[in-house]
Amino acid sequence: MTLVSLGRLAGTLMLAGAVAGCVDAAVEVELMGPETAQVVVTQAMNADFYGMLKTEADGDSDHARRFCVDGELTEKRDGSATCTITAEGTLRQLPRAGQPVRFTPEEDGLVRVELALEEVRDEIGAGDTDEDGRRMLEAFFSGRKLTVSFFGGVIADTNMDVSADGQAATAVLPLLDVVNETGDWPDVLYAVVEAP
Repeated sequence: MTLVSLGRLAGTLMLAGAVAGCVDAAVEVELMGPETAQVVVTQAMNADFYGMLKTEADGDSDHARRFCVDGELTEKRDGSATCTITAEGTLRQLPRAGQPVRFTPEEDGLVRVELALEEVRDEIGAGDTDEDGRRMLEAFFSGRKLTVSFFGGVIADTNMDVSADGQAATAVLPLLDVVNETGDWPDVLYAVVEAP
């Protein structure tokens, strides 16, 4: 699992109304060759909420550790924190390693890279919550965004925004759209990338 179950974490803290605008997340996929890629998942938590997590952790709780179990935790001077999870491997290894991205090699050295938004939704714990839990999630993700970027070579086809140089495809989604399955977003974000 690469995306921390932030929705479940928020639910355990019972901080409705006090967690607004807490977390931004990013998924970056770099195609490094016709058979290899690197996936970097980053989550940034604001100082107020991270401070509350640390206070909970000091009381014999593992809330702060759950924010960044498998990644590299960086605590910043302003009290905020970032969790970065990096995985590199073959296109067949990465999905089996729990990465949320799928790869399909195509003809002429092209690779289709996909991220299903339903899988992201499941990872953050939005699929199995009651009404109180949903209110908690909405407070937790209010004003926050998920940025998805695929790059490595020329973008041959995509349903995302393409950079001016044609080398990256990016989508920036309000996290509440992902949680509530709203907004004008496709079920799967994809880019067909020319392998470097």
